[in-house]
Parts: sequence; structure tokens; C-alpha cells
Amino acid sequence: MTTIERCDIDGNELWWLSEGPGAHAEEPQDGEVVETALKGRFQFAAETETEDGLRRPQLGALHAILAYRSTEEHEPITVVMPTGTGKTETMLAAYCHSAAQTLVVVPSDALRTQIAEKFVTLGVLPRVHAVVGDFLCPAVLVLKSGLQTIDQVQQVLARSNVVVATAQVLNACSEEARSYL
Repeated sequence: MTTIERCDIDGNELWWLSEGPGAHAEEPQDGEVVETALKGRFQFAAETETEDGLRRPQLGALHAILAYRSTEEHEPITVVMPTGTGKTETMLAAYCHSAAQTLVVVPSDALRTQIAEKFVTLGVLPRVHAVVGDFLCPAVLVLKSGLQTIDQVQQVLARSNVVVATAQVLNACSEEARSYL
């Protein structure tokens, strides 16, 4: 059983897992605690004929992401995968492999909710043993209203590992807040 808790932060929502694998309990843990708890917990669990795991397209995309990161380039990259091949689980796997504060931009409110729920629970990764041991799932900020100051951005980032936002809500942020975010 998994239970997602939510609290309001100035019109935005912080979500965290309070029950289930990777749960924080009643209050979300500090972001650095979550990153430390995920360190070394990811495994390249491949699907086999008898075991669930990450599928070949997911593992291929994950290896491409990690290969790019090894170049120490800091430019954004684009990963293109066909519909139904597991882009969301690939994104979760990349996050778990090298947990760091992450911004995910999605085109719709429905997708914002879906992606936030996946990050809060880490999707299928715990079930397929791609994330093992004593790990914590990320605390996720669901950005629903524009931030106007760097102080507001710092406040919400201090409590979250992942921010999920639509392009529209990012556009509602001040230029200064958006740039900092």
C-alpha cells in the first residue's frame, strides 16, 4: 500500500510518500537526505522472459543519457522514444541513478499530475528491483502557480527533490524566478 501526502505551499503542492517502499513518514525528509538515501540503490534490472524489469528501449535510452552525462557537458539533451516504450520509467531510472534536484516540464495539467505521482512512488522501479535497499522516494513540488521572487523559489526548492510544472505556469513566473528555477 502506498499513501501520498500533500501540503500547500503558496498555491503549489508538495507531495511525498508516507507509506510504502521509500516512504518518508509524516513529514518529507530534507532533499539531501533523499539524494543520499538513493545513492547506490539503483540497479540496471533488465526484463527477462521470467522476470519484470526495465525493457530494452528503456535501458538503451538510460545508457545514452548516462553516456552523455559522462562527457561533463551541461547543455540540455533530448531523448526521443516511441509511444509506449516507457519514457516516464526511463526518466525515473535516470533520476534514481544520479539523484539531483530535477525540473520536469510537461505540456498539460493531466501529465503534470501523472508524472508527479510517478516520481513520488518511483513507479515500477521498486517492484522490478531497479531500486533496492533502504531508499527514499523524492519529495515532489507540483508547481501550480507562478513564483515571483528568488526567495519563493528557494523556499520551495528547499523542501523538494523534483519540481513538475507546465510551460504555462513557468511562463507565469517572473523572469528572475524562472531563471533561478
